[in-house]
Amino acid sequence: MKKQLLSILILINITNVYAFRDMKPMTDSEIRASILSGSIKSFEGECPCPFSRDKKGKVCGEDSEYYRTRGKILCYERDITDGEVNTYRQKYSITDPKGDPHGRLDFGINTEENNTKNPLTSPEMGGSSPGTDSQ
Repeated sequence: MKKQLLSILILINITNVYAFRDMKPMTDSEIRASILSGSIKSFEGECPCPFSRDKKGKVCGEDSEYYRTRGKILCYERDITDGEVNTYRQKYSITDPKGDPHGRLDFGINTEENNTKNPLTSPEMGGSSPGTDSQ
């Protein structure tokens, strides 16, 4: 029983590593847009945000839920703090393209492409090859 459970846990971990490997990075603005979209879609009514339109096609403005509840619904990027963006990024394991310039996660898997792109080990990038001294 313990061997089966251990095998299942190992398989889940391996699957997670490869699932995250194909994940696309998102900018802070893209994350904010995703949060806003979910907030607005979750609203049950006709005027979630000031820029929304009612059934007659009139802009909601101050009649919107946003004004009535003083921001309980999110309508603008400025409504979402950097902390909320970071929480979203962690919750969904999303990378930041600024921290991942090649648009992928690097789990330390050595490939020729990874070695040539690494400024610490790539001679053409000013680094030294593993096992050599750059002094």
